Amino acid sequence: FFSETMDGRNVWEYECSDGSWKEYDPIWAQELQEAYEANELQHIISHKNDVYIVTFSSMLQKNAQTGKIRRVRVRSPGSFDFDAQAMSRGASGAMGSPRSGKSNGSSMSTGTVKRPDDVRDSVRWEVQDDKGRWVPFDRESTAIVENAFMQKKAEVTVVQNGYSYKLMPLKETGCQRVNLATGHGRPVQRTNAQAPDNTTI
Repeated sequence: FFSETMDGRNVWEYECSDGSWKEYDPIWAQELQEAYEANELQHIISHKNDVYIVTFSSMLQKNAQTGKIRRVRVRSPGSFDFDAQAMSRGASGAMGSPRSGKSNGSSMSTGTVKRPDDVRDSVRWEVQDDKGRWVPFDRESTAIVENAFMQKKAEVTVVQNGYSYKLMPLKETGCQRVNLATGHGRPVQRTNAQAPDNTTI
C-alpha cells in the first residue's frame, strides 16, 4: 500500500528489510503528517488485515500482529533524509521541523503533549475485566488516551496486545473500549494515579 508521494508534501518513508526506503501511500503520508502536527504520540494505520503503529518519538513502525518493527523517516521534497536523529536537533538542526514542512532551521513545535512517564504519574485509565476488576492501561496507551481526552476529542483508537480498540465517548465515566474486530465493548474509567499495579494491558 505504498506508492508515489504527493508533490509539495513531506515525504514519509519506511525502511525495507534490505535497508532501502520506500514511501508511504499518499493517504497514509498525509495522515502521518497531520497526526504529527497535532502532537499525537502515535498514529495507527490499518490495511486489510494488518495494523501498523507508528510512534513519532522513536520514529518506528510496529506491526501489531507480528511485532515486526521498521524504522520510519520523513523529509522535505528534494531534501536530505530527515529521521529521528534530525528531529532531536530541533531548531539547531539544518533540516528544520517536519511539523512545518520547512527547512533551513525552522523551530520545532513540541506543544503540550504528555509523554508516557509524565501521564502515568498523574492519571490512570482503566478497563473493567470479566471479573469486574479495574485493570490499568500501560504507560503508552494511557498517554495516548489522556492526550486525546485533554484535546477534548470524542474518541480515540489504541492498540493493545495486538488488537485495535476504539474508546468512545471519551470521558471520565461512561466510556466504552470497543474491540474493532468483534464489536465487544468494556467499561473504561479515568481515575487519579494510585500505587503501581503489576497488572496492565
